[in-house]
Amino acid sequence: MDSNLLASIGYFSGINNVDADVRKAPRPVETPHGVKHVYPLSEAVNVDIDNTFGISTRQGYGPVLVSGLDIHSMWSNGDDWPCFYVDETVLYRLMQDGSTVTMAAGLTPGQRMSYAPWGNVKKIYMTNGFYIGYFQNDVMNLIKNPGIQYKAPLPPGHEVVYFFGRLYVAHKNTLYISDAMCDHYDVRYGKRVFAHNIDMIAPIDDGIYVADGKITWFIEGLNPQESMTRFKVLDVGAIPYTNVIINGQDLREDDGVDYAMWLTPTGICLGGPKGAVKNLTIDSYFPPSAVEGRAIVRNNEQTIHYVVSLR
Repeated sequence: MDSNLLASIGYFSGINNVDADVRKAPRPVETPHGVKHVYPLSEAVNVDIDNTFGISTRQGYGPVLVSGLDIHSMWSNGDDWPCFYVDETVLYRLMQDGSTVTMAAGLTPGQRMSYAPWGNVKKIYMTNGFYIGYFQNDVMNLIKNPGIQYKAPLPPGHEVVYFFGRLYVAHKNTLYISDAMCDHYDVRYGKRVFAHNIDMIAPIDDGIYVADGKITWFIEGLNPQESMTRFKVLDVGAIPYTNVIINGQDLREDDGVDYAMWLTPTGICLGGPKGAVKNLTIDSYFPPSAVEGRAIVRNNEQTIHYVVSLR
Protein backbone atom coordinates (compact mmCIF):
# COMPACT_ATOMS: atom_id res chain seq x y z
CA MET A 1 0.00 0.00 0.00
CA ASP A 2 1.10 3.58 -0.70
CA SER A 3 2.94 4.97 2.36
CA ASN A 4 1.00 8.25 2.00
CA LEU A 5 -2.26 6.32 2.38
CA LEU A 6 -0.97 4.52 5.46
CA ALA A 7 0.02 7.85 7.00
CA SER A 8 -3.52 9.12 6.50
CA ILE A 9 -5.31 6.44 8.49
CA GLY A 10 -7.36 8.30 11.09
CA TYR A 11 -8.80 10.94 8.74
CA PHE A 12 -12.49 10.42 8.03
CA SER A 13 -14.99 12.39 5.93
CA GLY A 14 -18.31 10.89 7.05
CA ILE A 15 -20.78 8.42 5.61
CA ASN A 16 -20.94 7.57 1.93
CA ASN A 17 -24.07 5.53 1.21
CA VAL A 18 -24.18 6.35 -2.51
CA ASP A 19 -21.17 4.43 -3.85
CA ALA A 20 -20.78 0.69 -3.48
CA ASP A 21 -18.32 -0.30 -0.75
CA VAL A 22 -15.87 -1.71 -3.28
CA ARG A 23 -15.83 1.65 -5.11
CA LYS A 24 -15.27 3.89 -2.08
CA ALA A 25 -11.85 5.49 -2.09
CA PRO A 26 -10.07 8.11 0.02
CA ARG A 27 -9.66 11.60 -1.38
CA PRO A 28 -6.63 13.88 -0.85
CA VAL A 29 -7.34 16.94 1.30
CA GLU A 30 -5.02 19.76 2.31
CA THR A 31 -4.72 19.84 6.13
CA PRO A 32 -2.46 21.75 8.59
CA HIS A 33 -0.33 18.58 8.61
CA GLY A 34 0.00 18.38 4.86
CA VAL A 35 -2.03 16.53 2.27
CA LYS A 36 -3.91 13.64 3.86
CA HIS A 37 -6.14 11.00 2.35
CA VAL A 38 -9.56 11.27 3.95
CA TYR A 39 -11.61 8.09 4.11
CA PRO A 40 -15.38 7.77 3.65
CA LEU A 41 -17.31 5.53 6.04
CA SER A 42 -19.97 2.95 5.26
CA GLU A 43 -21.41 3.21 8.76
CA ALA A 44 -20.91 5.60 11.67
CA VAL A 45 -22.83 5.14 14.93
CA ASN A 46 -22.63 7.53 17.91
CA VAL A 47 -19.54 9.36 16.69
CA ASP A 48 -18.61 12.94 15.82
CA ILE A 49 -16.18 14.08 13.12
CA ASP A 50 -14.42 17.40 13.70
CA ASN A 51 -12.89 20.04 11.43
CA THR A 52 -9.62 18.10 11.23
CA PHE A 53 -11.40 14.91 10.08
CA GLY A 54 -10.80 13.30 13.46
CA ILE A 55 -13.37 10.86 14.84
CA SER A 56 -14.49 10.59 18.47
CA THR A 57 -17.32 9.15 20.53
CA ARG A 58 -20.21 11.58 20.64
CA GLN A 59 -21.45 13.06 23.89
CA GLY A 60 -24.21 11.23 25.74
CA TYR A 61 -27.56 12.36 27.07
CA GLY A 62 -28.10 14.85 29.88
CA PRO A 63 -30.43 14.44 32.85
CA VAL A 64 -34.16 14.27 32.30
CA LEU A 65 -35.77 17.58 33.34
CA VAL A 66 -39.43 16.72 32.97
CA SER A 67 -41.57 13.69 32.26
CA GLY A 68 -44.89 13.35 30.46
CA LEU A 69 -47.08 11.16 28.31
CA ASP A 70 -46.47 12.65 24.85
CA ILE A 71 -43.83 15.38 24.96
CA HIS A 72 -42.93 17.13 21.70
CA SER A 73 -42.34 20.55 20.13
CA MET A 74 -39.68 21.77 22.57
CA TRP A 75 -38.27 25.17 21.62
CA SER A 76 -36.03 27.93 22.91
CA ASN A 77 -33.93 30.61 21.24
CA GLY A 78 -31.04 30.58 23.69
CA ASP A 79 -30.23 31.00 27.37
CA ASP A 80 -32.02 34.35 27.74
CA TRP A 81 -35.21 33.13 26.07
CA PRO A 82 -38.11 31.16 27.51
CA CYS A 83 -38.39 27.45 26.75
CA PHE A 84 -41.66 25.80 25.70
CA TYR A 85 -42.87 22.29 25.02
CA VAL A 86 -46.16 20.46 24.49
CA ASP A 87 -47.36 17.42 26.41
CA GLU A 88 -50.56 15.91 25.03
CA THR A 89 -53.02 18.87 24.99
CA VAL A 90 -51.07 21.36 27.14
CA LEU A 91 -48.42 23.95 26.25
CA TYR A 92 -45.90 24.34 29.07
CA ARG A 93 -43.12 26.77 29.81
CA LEU A 94 -40.05 25.10 31.26
CA MET A 95 -38.35 27.27 33.87
CA GLN A 96 -34.63 27.26 34.60
CA ASP A 97 -35.13 25.45 37.92
CA GLY A 98 -36.91 22.58 36.15
CA SER A 99 -40.42 23.59 37.20
CA THR A 100 -43.18 24.08 34.62
CA VAL A 101 -45.90 26.67 34.05
CA THR A 102 -49.06 25.92 32.06
CA MET A 103 -49.37 28.42 29.19
CA ALA A 104 -52.30 27.02 27.16
CA ALA A 105 -54.59 24.02 27.53
CA GLY A 106 -57.10 22.22 25.35
CA LEU A 107 -54.76 21.93 22.36
CA THR A 108 -55.45 19.37 19.66
CA PRO A 109 -53.36 16.31 20.62
CA GLY A 110 -50.51 15.18 18.41
CA GLN A 111 -50.17 18.49 16.56
CA ARG A 112 -46.66 19.85 16.29
CA MET A 113 -46.16 23.43 17.49
CA SER A 114 -44.18 25.91 15.37
CA TYR A 115 -42.55 28.98 16.98
CA ALA A 116 -41.45 32.34 15.57
CA PRO A 117 -39.68 34.93 17.74
CA TRP A 118 -40.60 38.50 16.77
CA GLY A 119 -37.22 40.08 16.18
CA ASN A 120 -35.12 40.39 19.32
CA VAL A 121 -37.97 41.17 21.70
CA LYS A 122 -39.39 38.46 23.95
CA LYS A 123 -42.52 38.07 21.83
CA ILE A 124 -43.01 34.62 20.36
CA TYR A 125 -45.76 33.58 17.96
CA MET A 126 -46.79 29.94 17.87
CA THR A 127 -49.21 27.81 15.91
CA ASN A 128 -50.00 24.10 15.48
CA GLY A 129 -52.56 24.03 12.68
CA PHE A 130 -55.52 24.55 15.02
CA TYR A 131 -54.21 27.11 17.52
CA ILE A 132 -52.40 30.40 16.99
CA GLY A 133 -51.30 32.92 19.60
CA TYR A 134 -48.29 34.65 21.06
CA PHE A 135 -46.31 34.83 24.28
CA GLN A 136 -45.50 38.26 25.70
CA ASN A 137 -44.94 39.58 29.21
CA ASP A 138 -45.15 36.05 30.65
CA VAL A 139 -48.65 35.32 29.32
CA MET A 140 -50.20 33.80 26.20
CA ASN A 141 -52.40 35.97 24.01
CA LEU A 142 -54.76 35.17 21.17
CA ILE A 143 -54.63 37.11 17.91
CA LYS A 144 -57.45 39.63 17.80
CA ASN A 145 -59.65 40.54 14.87
CA PRO A 146 -58.52 44.03 13.78
CA GLY A 147 -62.05 45.07 12.82
CA ILE A 148 -60.79 46.78 9.65
CA GLN A 149 -62.20 46.28 6.17
CA TYR A 150 -60.24 43.70 4.13
CA LYS A 151 -58.16 42.76 7.18
CA ALA A 152 -58.36 39.41 8.95
CA PRO A 153 -56.33 37.78 11.74
CA LEU A 154 -53.72 35.30 10.59
CA PRO A 155 -55.19 31.79 10.64
CA PRO A 156 -53.60 28.83 12.43
CA GLY A 157 -51.06 26.96 10.33
CA HIS A 158 -48.50 24.19 10.60
CA GLU A 159 -45.54 26.57 10.39
CA VAL A 160 -44.88 30.23 11.21
CA VAL A 161 -41.77 32.39 10.63
CA TYR A 162 -40.85 36.05 11.09
CA PHE A 163 -39.21 37.96 8.25
CA PHE A 164 -38.54 41.72 8.05
CA GLY A 165 -41.42 42.87 10.21
CA ARG A 166 -43.97 40.37 8.89
CA LEU A 167 -45.27 36.98 9.90
CA TYR A 168 -45.59 34.17 7.35
CA VAL A 169 -47.96 31.31 8.21
CA ALA A 170 -48.25 28.14 6.13
CA HIS A 171 -51.63 26.42 6.16
CA LYS A 172 -51.82 23.45 3.80
CA ASN A 173 -50.88 24.92 0.37
CA THR A 174 -51.38 28.60 1.27
CA LEU A 175 -48.78 31.01 2.61
CA TYR A 176 -50.40 33.86 4.56
CA ILE A 177 -48.40 37.09 4.87
CA SER A 178 -49.19 39.63 7.58
CA ASP A 179 -49.22 43.37 7.11
CA ALA A 180 -46.09 45.11 8.38
CA MET A 181 -45.56 45.05 12.14
CA CYS A 182 -48.83 43.28 12.99
CA ASP A 183 -50.50 39.87 13.03
CA HIS A 184 -53.37 40.41 10.61
CA TYR A 185 -53.27 40.19 6.82
CA ASP A 186 -55.01 41.78 3.88
CA VAL A 187 -57.40 39.29 2.29
CA ARG A 188 -56.86 40.90 -1.15
CA TYR A 189 -53.12 40.31 -1.53
CA GLY A 190 -51.75 38.89 1.74
CA LYS A 191 -51.40 35.28 0.65
CA ARG A 192 -49.70 33.08 -1.94
CA VAL A 193 -51.15 29.77 -3.09
CA PHE A 194 -48.92 26.84 -4.08
CA ALA A 195 -49.74 23.68 -6.00
CA HIS A 196 -49.04 21.37 -3.06
CA ASN A 197 -48.93 21.54 0.72
CA ILE A 198 -46.05 23.65 2.00
CA ASP A 199 -43.31 21.58 3.67
CA MET A 200 -40.85 24.34 4.56
CA ILE A 201 -40.53 28.10 5.07
CA ALA A 202 -36.92 29.21 5.53
CA PRO A 203 -36.22 32.98 5.55
CA ILE A 204 -32.73 34.36 5.04
CA ASP A 205 -31.50 37.94 4.60
CA ASP A 206 -32.87 38.67 1.14
CA GLY A 207 -35.78 36.27 0.68
CA ILE A 208 -37.54 33.09 1.70
CA TYR A 209 -37.11 29.48 0.61
CA VAL A 210 -40.43 27.67 0.33
CA ALA A 211 -40.83 23.97 -0.50
CA ASP A 212 -44.09 22.47 -1.67
CA GLY A 213 -44.37 18.88 -2.82
CA LYS A 214 -41.45 18.15 -5.14
CA ILE A 215 -40.35 21.75 -5.81
CA THR A 216 -38.39 24.31 -3.79
CA TRP A 217 -38.87 28.00 -4.54
CA PHE A 218 -37.13 31.23 -3.61
CA ILE A 219 -39.31 34.27 -2.96
CA GLU A 220 -37.63 37.63 -3.46
CA GLY A 221 -38.92 40.95 -2.21
CA LEU A 222 -40.11 42.34 1.10
CA ASN A 223 -43.54 43.80 0.36
CA PRO A 224 -46.46 41.65 -0.87
CA GLN A 225 -48.26 44.78 -2.08
CA GLU A 226 -45.44 45.83 -4.41
CA SER A 227 -42.96 43.19 -5.50
CA MET A 228 -42.61 39.60 -4.34
CA THR A 229 -41.51 37.21 -7.06
CA ARG A 230 -40.81 33.51 -6.77
CA PHE A 231 -38.73 31.21 -8.93
CA LYS A 232 -37.87 27.52 -8.78
CA VAL A 233 -34.47 26.61 -7.36
CA LEU A 234 -34.77 22.83 -6.91
CA ASP A 235 -36.73 20.01 -8.49
CA VAL A 236 -37.06 18.36 -5.11
CA GLY A 237 -38.95 19.31 -1.95
CA ALA A 238 -37.87 19.33 1.69
CA ILE A 239 -38.30 16.94 4.58
CA PRO A 240 -40.55 18.99 6.89
CA TYR A 241 -39.05 20.71 9.94
CA THR A 242 -35.41 19.95 9.05
CA ASN A 243 -34.57 23.56 8.11
CA VAL A 244 -32.23 25.70 10.20
CA ILE A 245 -30.59 29.09 9.78
CA ILE A 246 -26.80 29.21 9.93
CA ASN A 247 -24.51 32.22 9.62
CA GLY A 248 -21.98 32.37 6.83
CA GLN A 249 -19.13 32.79 9.31
CA ASP A 250 -19.89 29.35 10.70
CA LEU A 251 -19.67 28.04 7.13
CA ARG A 252 -16.30 29.74 6.68
CA GLU A 253 -17.84 32.20 4.26
CA ASP A 254 -16.64 35.80 4.31
CA ASP A 255 -20.04 37.39 3.72
CA GLY A 256 -21.40 36.87 7.25
CA VAL A 257 -24.99 36.65 6.00
CA ASP A 258 -27.53 34.00 6.92
CA TYR A 259 -27.96 30.76 4.98
CA ALA A 260 -30.72 28.17 5.16
CA MET A 261 -29.84 24.51 5.51
CA TRP A 262 -32.33 21.68 5.17
CA LEU A 263 -32.65 18.02 4.33
CA THR A 264 -34.18 16.79 1.09
CA PRO A 265 -34.80 13.21 -0.08
CA THR A 266 -31.56 13.56 -2.08
CA GLY A 267 -29.28 15.09 0.56
CA ILE A 268 -28.43 18.15 2.65
CA CYS A 269 -29.01 21.46 0.86
CA LEU A 270 -27.61 24.91 1.56
CA GLY A 271 -29.55 27.96 0.39
CA GLY A 272 -27.73 31.25 0.09
CA PRO A 273 -28.54 34.79 -1.09
CA LYS A 274 -30.51 35.31 -4.30
CA GLY A 275 -31.78 31.74 -4.34
CA ALA A 276 -28.38 30.08 -4.86
CA VAL A 277 -28.79 26.48 -3.67
CA LYS A 278 -26.23 23.70 -3.45
CA ASN A 279 -26.81 20.07 -2.52
CA LEU A 280 -23.82 19.41 -0.27
CA THR A 281 -24.09 15.63 -0.17
CA ILE A 282 -25.53 14.70 -3.57
CA ASP A 283 -22.46 12.58 -4.38
CA SER A 284 -22.11 10.86 -1.02
CA TYR A 285 -25.24 10.70 1.11
CA PHE A 286 -28.95 10.04 0.60
CA PRO A 287 -31.01 10.18 3.82
CA PRO A 288 -33.45 7.42 4.72
CA SER A 289 -37.11 7.85 3.82
CA ALA A 290 -38.80 10.07 6.42
CA VAL A 291 -42.14 11.78 7.06
CA GLU A 292 -40.61 14.67 9.00
CA GLY A 293 -37.71 15.53 11.26
CA ARG A 294 -36.12 18.10 13.49
CA ALA A 295 -32.75 19.80 13.18
CA ILE A 296 -30.37 21.97 15.17
CA VAL A 297 -27.00 23.59 14.58
CA ARG A 298 -24.52 22.58 17.26
CA ASN A 299 -21.21 24.31 17.95
CA ASN A 300 -18.93 21.73 19.53
CA GLU A 301 -15.60 23.39 20.27
CA GLN A 302 -15.74 25.43 17.04
CA THR A 303 -16.80 22.43 14.97
CA ILE A 304 -20.22 23.14 13.52
CA HIS A 305 -22.58 20.17 13.21
CA TYR A 306 -25.96 20.06 11.49
CA VAL A 307 -27.81 17.48 13.56
CA VAL A 308 -31.07 15.94 12.31
CA SER A 309 -33.52 13.51 13.86
CA LEU A 310 -35.94 11.79 11.45
CA ARG A 311 -39.07 9.71 11.76
